[in-house]
Amino acid sequence: MVKKRNGLLCSLASFGVMPAVFLTACGNVQQTESDGAIEFGMITGETRQPEEMERMQEPSEPYQQMLLYIREGLYQHGVEGTYQAYFSAVEDECDGYYWRGRDWDAYGDAHFCEVLLEENGNYWSESVVYTYDAKTGWYMFYGQYEPVLVGDPLSVMTAENDYVLDVMDNHVYTCQISGKMNLPFPMKYISENAPAEDDKYIDIPFSEAWRGASGASEEDRLSYGVYPRLYTYVDDRLDMYITIIYPEISLSGTYDDAEKQKMEDDINKLIKSAFFYGCGVDDSKLFNPREEIYGNIQRNYIITRRDENYFSIRIYEGSYYRGANHPNEWETAITLDMHSGRLLNLGDVAGGERTIGDLFGTGAFRCMWYWRDGNEEVIPEKYNEDYLARYKESTKKCSEYGSDFYITDKALGLITTESRYYTNVEADFADLGISGF
Repeated sequence: MVKKRNGLLCSLASFGVMPAVFLTACGNVQQTESDGAIEFGMITGETRQPEEMERMQEPSEPYQQMLLYIREGLYQHGVEGTYQAYFSAVEDECDGYYWRGRDWDAYGDAHFCEVLLEENGNYWSESVVYTYDAKTGWYMFYGQYEPVLVGDPLSVMTAENDYVLDVMDNHVYTCQISGKMNLPFPMKYISENAPAEDDKYIDIPFSEAWRGASGASEEDRLSYGVYPRLYTYVDDRLDMYITIIYPEISLSGTYDDAEKQKMEDDINKLIKSAFFYGCGVDDSKLFNPREEIYGNIQRNYIITRRDENYFSIRIYEGSYYRGANHPNEWETAITLDMHSGRLLNLGDVAGGERTIGDLFGTGAFRCMWYWRDGNEEVIPEKYNEDYLARYKESTKKCSEYGSDFYITDKALGLITTESRYYTNVEADFADLGISGF
C-alpha cells in the first residue's frame, strides 16, 4: 500500500502483529512484499534536486539506533500517535546547544543529531547526543531536548517556523515512528533509565508521631498521629527530579468507626492536594510529574501548630528549571480543624467580613525576614513600614484570601508576595482582636 503524507510518498507494510517502521525516500518508491519483508526497488517518477539524491532510502546504523531510542522514549512516557520523523545529518559539534543542560565536553567523542517529529501539522524538536564504542559496537544515548515526551504545548511549532523549514529542507532521512512500532533492527545502545515513581512512609518513633507540641510525655499524646511520607519522581532522560515530603494523619479509633475513617481519608486528601498543587498556566490543575521537564522540584513542610483543635503547616517549594535565570522558591499553607476535618480559610480565623486592610491597619504585623535591595543596608523598622503599608488599602475580604496563611499557638501568619519574592508576616492574635484560637 502506498500512502500520501505531507507531500511525500510513504511506504507502509506490516511485520507480524505490530506495524513496521515506514521508510521513505524522496519521490516514489516501488516496493514488493514477500514473506512479511520489504524489498526496496529503484526510485522513479518525480524530478528531484541534486541534494535530494543524497537522502538515504534505508537508515544507516546510527539512524537505526536513534529510531530505536526515540521509540523507547515515546513508549516509556506513554506518548500515543504516529510521528513523521525528519533526521538532520549527524554532527560532531554541539555549538549553540550547551544551554540544554549538559556539559558538551563531558561526552568526549560525541555526535549530535537534530530530529523533527510531526503529527497532524504539529512539529516538535528532538535533539539527541550519542557516543560510539568501536570495540563493542554499542552506542550510548543522551536525550538533550525532547518536549514531545511530556506534550509541552509551549514547544509545539508550525510548518512556517524557520527551524522547521530548515530541517525539512536539509534532512537526510525520514520515516514514521511510534512508541509501539516493531522496528527490524537489533538494539545496540545504552540509555537513561525509564521514569521511576515512589511514595512511602519515613519511619519515625511512635512517640514522636503522636506527641503534642509541648513534649513527648504520655499525658501530652494527641488523638491523632502525624507520619511523614516521601514522594520521589526521577526521569533521567528528561533531567526531571522531584522530591515531596508531606505529612499523613492517622486518627485513633478508625478501625471500628467508619465515620472517623472517612474523616481521616478526607483530611489526607486535602493535605495531599495542598502539596501536589499545579503550577504554570492552569493553577487549578493538580500536579502531574509526567508533564514536567528539565528541572528539580523540592517540596517540604514545617508544622506551625499541632494540637487537639488545629493542625497548621507551611508548605515550602524550591525549584529550578533548565535555562532559567534563577531558581525559585515560595510557600503556601494549609490549616485544618481537627474536630471536623474541615479546611479553614482566613475568614474562619480573622472574621469573614474583615478585610486585609483592616488586619494590616492594626499595625500588629511584623516581617519575618527581609530582602536586600542591591547592597543597601536593610533597616527592619523602615522595611516593615514600607512593605506593610501597601496592604493597608486592600479591600479584599479575609474569606477570599485563600490558603496563604497559617496559625501558631499565639499568632496569625500571612504569606505575602512582592514581585518574585515572598515574605511571611505574623501578628499576635490578641493584637488583631482575634479570640478563640
